[in-house]
Amino acid sequence: MKQILSLTIFCLGSFLLLPGCNGTQAINSANEGFPKFLVGTWKANKNLWEFTFESDGTISSFRNSHDVQIVVEEGGASTKVPGGSKMDFIIGPCQAKFTPQTDELAVTIVTDLFLLEFPKGEGVIQGSSIDKFIGKVSRKDKTWNAKWTSSDKLTDVGQASPADAIPRDLIFTKIPLK
Repeated sequence: MKQILSLTIFCLGSFLLLPGCNGTQAINSANEGFPKFLVGTWKANKNLWEFTFESDGTISSFRNSHDVQIVVEEGGASTKVPGGSKMDFIIGPCQAKFTPQTDELAVTIVTDLFLLEFPKGEGVIQGSSIDKFIGKVSRKDKTWNAKWTSSDKLTDVGQASPADAIPRDLIFTKIPLK
């Protein structure tokens, strides 16, 4: 019964939230436009994160730490994971901010709702999260040394896990165009 209720809440949330989920925003603190050297796909050295920045600075897609590719305009993704579980994501606003004076890039990814369904009725985990990546970009080496913090809020628990707030170091490298 609990699984049916969770699925119903998820479906209702999907219909209510999807129209506003495709918000992606680029901000350049010097109002000079998004730098061309950042346009393209940047992949982290660990934790599976990957971002694709467009010429206007928007984030068109990303791969999250659960290895799920999400097209921002579509507002979410659904995937089967090993072991028979299913994961669903509804994405909120995504933002990229570049400060040319310091070469700092800050990215925020808001997940309005995530839902993990375990196989055979073993349970459901749902909640929301905010992932932030902040760090200096090397124009020469085409790397971005970012601190990643994630704040997950589980619906049943109602509070963020303190371990999520611990920054993790990631090194993103720009993937050459093929």
